[in-house]
Amino acid sequence: VESSQSEGFNFDAVSSIKIPLKTTQDNTTFNFILNGADDITTNDVTDSPAFNYGRTNTYISRACGYKTTFKLNDTNGFVLSTSNWILDYEIVQPNVENNNETHVKIYF
Repeated sequence: VESSQSEGFNFDAVSSIKIPLKTTQDNTTFNFILNGADDITTNDVTDSPAFNYGRTNTYISRACGYKTTFKLNDTNGFVLSTSNWILDYEIVQPNVENNNETHVKIYF
C-alpha cells in the first residue's frame, strides 16, 4: 500500500490481478499480504515485490493527452527482497503496452 493510501485492495479467490505502475517514477513497490483479508492480523504474511522499468510517454491526441508505456528492466524488472510466501516469478512480457496480456506471473 502506498503511503498515500490507507487501505489496499482485496483479491480473494482470483487467479489474476491487475496492478497500476507509477507513471511518474521508474519503480513501484507493492505489499502483497497473504491472509490479509481476514480480521486476524497474526496470520498475515507479507512480501514486497518491486517492479523496475523505463517509461515512454506517447502523445495520443489533444483530447486524450499522453499514454505511458513501460518496459521492465532486463536485469532487475522484478525484485523480490524477501520470499515469505511468493515462491517464484516469471517475466512473460517485459513490454507493458496494454493491460490485456500477462506480463508477470507470480507463483505461491
